[in-house]
Amino acid sequence: MKKLVNEIIVPYFERKKHELGIERPEELCSILKIDCWSVHKSKEYLNWMKETHTTVIVIFVLGNCTSLFQPLNVGVQQVLKQLFKQSSHTDIVKEVSKRLGAGTSMVTLDLPLPTQHERLLGWLVKKVRDTHLYYCTITTKSLFTLAVTRYFW
Repeated sequence: MKKLVNEIIVPYFERKKHELGIERPEELCSILKIDCWSVHKSKEYLNWMKETHTTVIVIFVLGNCTSLFQPLNVGVQQVLKQLFKQSSHTDIVKEVSKRLGAGTSMVTLDLPLPTQHERLLGWLVKKVRDTHLYYCTITTKSLFTLAVTRYFW
C-alpha cells in the first residue's frame, strides 16, 4: 500500500494540483478514501501517512458502503472474482477426478500462488470466449444484475 501511495496516488494528486493551477499546492490537502482493512486502520500505516504525506487526509469507506463509493469493486471486479472462483473450482474438480480415475488414493493439489497465476490467464480467456463477456454484455441493468449471480456462470 505504501508503494501505491508513493508511486501512484500522491503523484496523481500533485499532478492534478499542477493541472488545476493551484498557486500553493503544498498547502492544499487531498483526500484518500479507502476501505476499512486492518492494514489501512493500523497505527503504523496511519502514522506513516501523517509523517510522510502531510497533505493527504485518510478517510474510510463506511462498512457495507463499498458499492456506493467504489463501484468498480462491485461492477467489474466482482464479476471477475466470480469468474476466477468458478474457473478455479472447475480446474480443481477436473484435476481431482482425473487423479482418482487413474487409481490415486490420495490426491495433493498444487495450489500455491505462482501456480494459480499461471492458470489465471487461461481462465479469463476461456470464460470470455464461452460467455462473450464484453463491456456491452454487462452495461444494461438486467444483464449486470444477472452477471453477479451464480446463474450467469
